[in-house]
Amino acid sequence: MSPGVWSVAREIIARDGLLGINKGVTATIGRNGVFNMVYFGLFHTINTNMLPKRKELWQNNIQKFIVGFVSGVLGSTLNIPFDVAKSRIQGPQPDPSKPKYKGTISSIGIVYREEGFRALYKG
Repeated sequence: MSPGVWSVAREIIARDGLLGINKGVTATIGRNGVFNMVYFGLFHTINTNMLPKRKELWQNNIQKFIVGFVSGVLGSTLNIPFDVAKSRIQGPQPDPSKPKYKGTISSIGIVYREEGFRALYKG
């Protein structure tokens, strides 16, 4: 049986202090923000301003499905480096006494410099 939320929270606070609860929050905000901006912005712009309104409901639904799929793929592709940063910040550090991954942009930079561009899309 896995430990409960409160016992894990107490363990994090004991190990990392109160700010340990928010470790990786900026990367999470970046990940979700990038996805939502790209997905919803692109979906709305293409559906309302660039493509004609179809007469048949099924045609509109297919159009929305395709635009949603393309918007989702593009949004996910652009947000993955933020997800990698979040995982590196929240996950085990190479040297626990000296965290290597701290900030979002610096973590993305470290991964890029040390492991290359493709490492930002691992997994």
